[in-house]
Amino acid sequence: MPQRVLIECKLNLTVKPLFLAVKGGALVVQHTSQTFIVYRNSDPPGPYHRPNPGHVLLGDPASGALLAWGDAKGKPFSMWKDTPAGVPITISFRLDHLGDGFDAFNNDDGSLVMDVAGENTAPGTQVFAWPWNGGSNQRWRFAYLE
Repeated sequence: MPQRVLIECKLNLTVKPLFLAVKGGALVVQHTSQTFIVYRNSDPPGPYHRPNPGHVLLGDPASGALLAWGDAKGKPFSMWKDTPAGVPITISFRLDHLGDGFDAFNNDDGSLVMDVAGENTAPGTQVFAWPWNGGSNQRWRFAYLE
């Protein structure tokens, strides 16, 4: 069964928590939380959107859209309601447990992770795909609501 979660970044955690949010179709961080839906292999949101074992899909319950990777380093994430035919969109995330209660959210081949741009803690800062560097701006955790 899909689970409702908040997604929190380790960046700035001791001062004021930062949560993942969707604003104007872009993925950003903010100090107020927004609910996401986590879909695992056993509970895909549709017949063509089944994540590989060990991967998850992240959905926005307000729009029904799925979070999609930018196509290269430094590209922003976007929300996809439907994947047009012939457009290769990566919508699954591989979670690498880091041993500190946080995960790196990797793309399918592990070459990029979800990264808060420039380690900026200002609300509205965009989240991009970036190579792993171990920073707290690349460490995320789920807070389960159900």
